[in-house]
Amino acid sequence: SDYISPGTPRDSWGVTGSAGSAFSDYEDFGVSNVIGTVTSASANSATTTTTTGTGLTLTQVFNFFAPNILSIQKTLTNTNAFDVTGVVFRRDVDLDIDPTAFNENIFGPLGSNPAVVGNSYYGFEYPDPSSPLGSPCGPSCNTVGDLGAGIDLGLGTLLAGQSTTFAYYYGINQPGQTLDQLFVQAQGLGLNYLIGGQSTENGVYPSLGSGSGFLGVSDIGTVAAPAPEPAAWAMMILGFGFVGAVMRRKQQAGFRFAV
Repeated sequence: SDYISPGTPRDSWGVTGSAGSAFSDYEDFGVSNVIGTVTSASANSATTTTTTGTGLTLTQVFNFFAPNILSIQKTLTNTNAFDVTGVVFRRDVDLDIDPTAFNENIFGPLGSNPAVVGNSYYGFEYPDPSSPLGSPCGPSCNTVGDLGAGIDLGLGTLLAGQSTTFAYYYGINQPGQTLDQLFVQAQGLGLNYLIGGQSTENGVYPSLGSGSGFLGVSDIGTVAAPAPEPAAWAMMILGFGFVGAVMRRKQQAGFRFAV
């Protein structure tokens, strides 16, 4: 089930730098300095390209690279004729996790990422990254309430015409999967900084609830790679077996391979 479905589906992004700020938060704070967005979609993905009044263009590609994990691959381009310094990107989401949809336990952060310059355990932060996050998780938090997760990434300086790529990830537990197991799955896919949330019917972490979710990031310039689907693994195994059989037959026939 969609972890934000029980309540307001509140999600936001914002970007700031020496050229100013722009953000989009349709539910609470509206939009600021956004000129327009073009959207396209296919059966399994969607792409939005947003032009801002700061001269920064944001392209976001949404893909499910695991059945329960959404990646949002972002490319931020400086279309100005001058460099933009101090670029920070923010994403913040309200996590309404069943069966205690408005009383979640937020735990984290798990892992480390040198580009992370701020975090939050609250799902209704102001989306402009030029304003400090109001409910920082800091080096550690284990908090209960109607909460969520926010992560600020410091992107440094974008030279005139330069682009940088980065990614955020949203995950929810599969049936029977705990928050700990969800963390392990995410880290196995290359995510290295996670703020998790879970339901509180059993208390707070390390006690585990039946529902869980997270907001996460990977290293700047990289996108975590999806694990092959079961059918793909089966094809790969068959392929390796076929190659091995061919090599054995050739070796038996006296052939040698050059390295």
